[in-house]
Amino acid sequence: MGLKDIIDAARKAPEPEPEWDFGEILWGYLASLNDAEDETRAPGFHPSQLFEFCPRQEILKHWFPKPGTKYFSPETFTRFDWGTAWHWFTQNHYFGPMGLLWGSWRCNHCGHHVKDSMMPPPHLECRSEGAKAHLEAVEAEIAAGTRPRRGGYWTYQEIGVRTAEGVVGHVDGILVMPWAERVLLEVKTMAERWFKQLYAPDPRYVFQISIYLWALGLDRCLLVYFSKDSDPKRPKTFWVERDDGVIKEVKRRIALFNRSWPKKRLCQGNCVREDERAAERCPWRLECFREDIEEVIEKERANRLREEEEACNPD
Repeated sequence: MGLKDIIDAARKAPEPEPEWDFGEILWGYLASLNDAEDETRAPGFHPSQLFEFCPRQEILKHWFPKPGTKYFSPETFTRFDWGTAWHWFTQNHYFGPMGLLWGSWRCNHCGHHVKDSMMPPPHLECRSEGAKAHLEAVEAEIAAGTRPRRGGYWTYQEIGVRTAEGVVGHVDGILVMPWAERVLLEVKTMAERWFKQLYAPDPRYVFQISIYLWALGLDRCLLVYFSKDSDPKRPKTFWVERDDGVIKEVKRRIALFNRSWPKKRLCQGNCVREDERAAERCPWRLECFREDIEEVIEKERANRLREEEEACNPD
């Protein structure tokens, strides 16, 4: 290559960078999360899903699969994620430092764990001498009542629940109230337009809370709603008592499912009439209320069993 070629190459305009829109890439990634089950969720019956859980629908799903009936848009995923992030913040920067939140804590500096406790003072063993002296002085002021405690030193470890019936999940926390009563904590976030009209807790949350109270052996819950408004509002709170009727209904649904699922036989569902609101929103409403649906499924079961026998005995 001659000198002229080298100079011409140096003067040549660089190739334009390819267009790369992070927002578009992110939205595509979030949409792709619908393509597979969330492997981080423990198998079992989750309280957040049991309000709408119908054992009959689960059988219909098996015989009449309808891909795409449970699709979350990228916007929905981000709403879920903002709520999750806000739960974390209120645990570690509000309820924890206020001395109300009870449970296990992990030191953000070294990973040390403290169990069965309110949020502890900063873990000093993993700090430098200078930082240790500073934090000791801060703790003295907190003990004297001249300054509040702040978060940022510990992360709350959410309490898991599991029952013999297969109900699994995590709760936002357990509070020890100033009068020493232990109650469940549930935190919810809500769009401004709905928050303004909020005068009673959502029935699905009351249902979910009763399940958690039953699993933990507690009697009531402090349900705290925070507004997502850009102009922050004071949270709205409600006391929710355990409803043992909910527990009876949950056990009934799980028992029906456990009896029906192994052989995929149709069982009773939650809806009595086709014009019920839950039925109208169900993707399997037409199949569920067919007069001959039991016969259709039994024929399909017989065909499936025959195919399996032929596959096992090809001769």
